Parts: sequence; structure tokens; C-alpha cells
Amino acid sequence: MSRELPPGGVEITEAEAGARWARAWTPAEVTARLEGVPVPWYVAGGWAIDLFAGEQTREHGDLEIAVPAAR
Repeated sequence: MSRELPPGGVEITEAEAGARWARAWTPAEVTARLEGVPVPWYVAGGWAIDLFAGEQTREHGDLEIAVPAAR
């Protein structure tokens, strides 16, 4: 595995990485970030249950997204 950054990659500090992982994205944020992605994707896990229920039932520490295996 290479430790080189990909083209356009930016090195961040450990503190910056911690801050970025301190709060999970919401389904709305993921939708905005994946706008225009040409493959199907979906929210899975706890957030999927809340979306099905029509309301957020608890705080979420993460958000799982997935793509169908056939893609």
C-alpha cells in the first residue's frame, strides 16, 4: 500500500483528522456530497431504520452507505 497522496490530496494533521471524524454526516449531507455520482447507493444501518420510520430516534455516531454488489 502506498503512503503517497493521490493527485490533489492534501495532508492534514492528526488534530484535523480527529475533528473531521468528531461528527457523523447526516443522510442529507451524504446526499449533497454524492450528488451526481452515477452509481446507485443507499443509506444502511441505523440511519436507514430512522429514515424508514420517518424520524430520527437517537443520536448517530456514524452513517453507513452502500452500493449494490452488482454494480
